[in-house]
Amino acid sequence: MDKLLDFNISKRYNILNSIADCSTGDIGLVIASQKFYELANLIHSANFSVEQAKIEKRARLKSYFLRYAVLDYNSCYDYFEQIIYFAFDFFPDFTTREQYMKILKDKCRRKENVKMEQGYIEKDTEFQNDINELRKNDDAKRFFKEYDKRREFVSDKTFGIRQWANNIKHQGGFCFNEDVREQGIVNIINNESCIFSTENLLIYRITHEDAFKRLYKQNENIVNFAEWLFDYIFGDTTHIDFALKPKKFSANKNNFKSIKSDKIYGTEK
Repeated sequence: MDKLLDFNISKRYNILNSIADCSTGDIGLVIASQKFYELANLIHSANFSVEQAKIEKRARLKSYFLRYAVLDYNSCYDYFEQIIYFAFDFFPDFTTREQYMKILKDKCRRKENVKMEQGYIEKDTEFQNDINELRKNDDAKRFFKEYDKRREFVSDKTFGIRQWANNIKHQGGFCFNEDVREQGIVNIINNESCIFSTENLLIYRITHEDAFKRLYKQNENIVNFAEWLFDYIFGDTTHIDFALKPKKFSANKNNFKSIKSDKIYGTEK
């Protein structure tokens, strides 16, 4: 297997820059820079789980580490959404940590389930609608074409892990063939035939080998994605300029959001 890639954020910028410029700079870029730092930590955590799984001899523990790698790599794609949400000014003004956390929870999603008379239906969020509107801008159209292609690799037909992660988190039906062989299968039979098998409860089964193959491909895509996105937003630099200035495109009509807005400071013009 190839070597896992790492997104070394310390070589891209000094995180203390964002602290120094937070009071006067572009709040969206400040938050995006912090998200890149968190993303780097998440990639490192996922890589560690894969490396531990590689050297682990016991099937159950190998599966344990692989599950965490699947969840962490999958979460990286959520961080990409948060990064562009703040970098390109999709977010509303906020004044408290609670408001910020609610934005992260409720706003950084493209789809949402809405309750209707006939049941729940999936609809585009305000975030997605704003992206659709921005696509009228040529720069934004080109950006999101490339961005969405890289983001959708999480569900690639050959190397996707999104369904695995959903099974682990929500359905409880995720398991490895190696675990099944270790714990065995129980068949319940009567005098005529088998009427039930515990194998039917194992909804999603894969092998350790397939997991490693997919996770290495996901690692490669995620790190390359992070490098590309960082360069697009900040340029190839080790010192980010957080000054307020126009961007190639922005969801805010003023083309940037300042932390020094009237709402943030609770004053009037």
